[in-house]
Amino acid sequence: MRAILLTLAFAAMPALSHGASLCQKGETDYFSCKIQDSAKSVSLCGSELHTFGGIGRADWLQYRYGVPGRLELVYPQSKQPLLQHFTGEFAGTESSTVYGLQFKPGPVDYAIIAGPDNHFIANKGRGDPGHMNCDEAQLAASRAKFDRFAQLVKELSKRVVPK
Repeated sequence: MRAILLTLAFAAMPALSHGASLCQKGETDYFSCKIQDSAKSVSLCGSELHTFGGIGRADWLQYRYGVPGRLELVYPQSKQPLLQHFTGEFAGTESSTVYGLQFKPGPVDYAIIAGPDNHFIANKGRGDPGHMNCDEAQLAASRAKFDRFAQLVKELSKRVVPK
């Protein structure tokens, strides 16, 4: 019986880890989470970065917000070079570093902030600043992608792009 339960638990893990993702097959999922108390999700989808070369000119990234099949915000609208649209920074110690990715689709500034125990999306520009927390139940699943997100932010933090 225990073996059956373990088998079922492991079989369910891939579905859980990709349940909140708005990325398509063939895209790299750098960050995904289901928004707390909502049916909506947030994803950062893009091309696979090459470990040794860092970010290339053709590498792209998109922020997606909504539910599968009904996205409310896609930024940028087309797959454009990510260095034109996103910046990154990180701070902290080796055991508790917080990573942030920033972008500005219009009058609102957005940031995806991810640390060891909390992931959230912040926005500022229309009245009061707001933020959306990731669903706690999804945090364990998103931790599997945390290293990928952290590497993306580290690569972005090395780049200074003229505006």
